[in-house]
Amino acid sequence: MTIRLWDVPSGEELYKFPGNQRGITTLAFGPEGATLLSGSADGRVRLWDLVNKRLVRELKGHREEVRCVVFSPDGRVAASGGMDCTIRIWDLASGQELIQFSAHQGWVAALGFSPDGKMLASGGEDLYVRLWDLLTSRQLTYLPGHHNWVEALAFAPDGKKLASAGWDQTIRIWDPADGRQLAKFSGHTRGILSLAFSPDGLQLASTSGDGTIRLWDLAAGKEIRQMRVQRAVIFAAAFSPDGKTLVSGSDDSMGRCWEVASGKELRQFKGHQGMVLAVVFSPDGRMLATASKGGSVDRRKPARQLVAEPQLQVDPASLNWEGLWDDLADVDIRKAFAAMRLLTAVPDQTVPFLQERVQPVPPVDHARVSRWVDTLAGDSLVGQDKASTELAKLGDLIIPALRLAINERPPGPSRQRLEKHLERLKNAPLPPETLRSLRAVQVLIRIKTPESCRVLRRLADGALHALLTSAAEAGVNQLAQQKVVAQ
Repeated sequence: MTIRLWDVPSGEELYKFPGNQRGITTLAFGPEGATLLSGSADGRVRLWDLVNKRLVRELKGHREEVRCVVFSPDGRVAASGGMDCTIRIWDLASGQELIQFSAHQGWVAALGFSPDGKMLASGGEDLYVRLWDLLTSRQLTYLPGHHNWVEALAFAPDGKKLASAGWDQTIRIWDPADGRQLAKFSGHTRGILSLAFSPDGLQLASTSGDGTIRLWDLAAGKEIRQMRVQRAVIFAAAFSPDGKTLVSGSDDSMGRCWEVASGKELRQFKGHQGMVLAVVFSPDGRMLATASKGGSVDRRKPARQLVAEPQLQVDPASLNWEGLWDDLADVDIRKAFAAMRLLTAVPDQTVPFLQERVQPVPPVDHARVSRWVDTLAGDSLVGQDKASTELAKLGDLIIPALRLAINERPPGPSRQRLEKHLERLKNAPLPPETLRSLRAVQVLIRIKTPESCRVLRRLADGALHALLTSAAEAGVNQLAQQKVVAQ
């Protein structure tokens, strides 16, 4: 029921933070190493100052146990998931809840930020891994494949792989860029409870209720080492920043340090009176945090009839509407999400406001686009520069035409130029106007009235393949599943 800080080289306990009667379930170190997040069975997320050894603030919102917490890579926001089936994004400077995702149909058991901070992965009881675009607050896709709930997620350090695992006793490796499953590992004989990539991204550690920690070679696609604790459930594991050691936490109240190269146990961290559910290294590797929960792990199904959350009360006349419009386009997601939250709170005023300001994407002259694509693939340097400039103005609208042209051409310089242009488009940051429009769509989805659905339906009639068109179409389908239709 406590958080303990340990000196890794000596194994000595440095400090003990008080917990709560219901226990701490999850931990995360801040990227600078001076702060710590904890999630608890009481539904609270707590931010701790490790330098001054004090509680900075409590983040209140979850109505059931918090199962996972993560810092964004820049440390400015955090995400938490829980048994109330929600994901919540928090501004750590103010403690304000910025936005809430509620697509999961069950507990949210695992979260992970991509290394660039643009994407959030989530997994849980509904068997899906879901990917979220944090700039626009929309769900990008969901990844089916697991046959039991997803308990663990981890991004590779370079962000090019995402690992997931759970109670079906399998580990799956995904390409987060396109959602393809790259590999599947089996070997554990009970549910998998945690995952951790080595700092170089070449190995993956998994822990399980079968009492083992298994190390996997990702390139070879096989298990290379196994560490075992007799008659134990191993809840968590973390690599040291140098990748030479691994620390685990288990239901025998122990934290253990292992040598990765040999699989030998180096030392034990003793002091907890309950199951050690979370372990995490500080960024410099000199400090370790562990957390415990008394009694047994509660695996009951979550209550489906939850008390409704209090609605944000806002006087529409007090709002700076032009300021909110500007904030919707801001690259700082804290500003953008705060604006979305306020707009969602006043639906009667927001729907006509957005209906007037957000317009469908106009159709594209496909013949003109084809000519520019052909010019880009041609041999004239002047023509290539002009074509690149003109095509850039159309942004994501030309992606289908580029892909078609690439498939029609044999390997060579012409095809390489098209592939390079496509890659630039895919990696380019979204323009502010596009960001604003996509966030406006999410506001309309959250309002979920026949009037907001009517606006979404109009936006869904825009140019085919445009991001705004696709997002609005997805919103219409989402509301239709919730029995909300346009009047």
